[in-house]
Amino acid sequence: LEIPVYAGYKFMLNDDCGIFIEAGPYLAAGLFGKSDVKGGEHNYEYYSNVFADGFYKRFDWGLGGNVGVEYRHLQVSVGLHHSLMNPLKGTLLMPTPKDRSFMLSVAYII
Repeated sequence: LEIPVYAGYKFMLNDDCGIFIEAGPYLAAGLFGKSDVKGGEHNYEYYSNVFADGFYKRFDWGLGGNVGVEYRHLQVSVGLHHSLMNPLKGTLLMPTPKDRSFMLSVAYII
């Protein structure tokens, strides 16, 4: 679950169409998840709940932003979120991994 705290601006091209940009920090909380981790040549270790089993940190924070077009009541945007913290509880796989998300959104504004 991610909660963005964005500030943005919309540039109106005419009465029906505009371009918008928004950016800012976000907070995230992991609700559930499972994972398979390769531990060697043929060894697999299964985590039934990556947060309860001590593999991933449940909370995350970072920066993100969106750029999009609005036409009447329809919005189409692309965005990127970049985590600013190491999501792993230990350094099992990589020394400093970071989560990144790329998004494509379509929204209808009432």
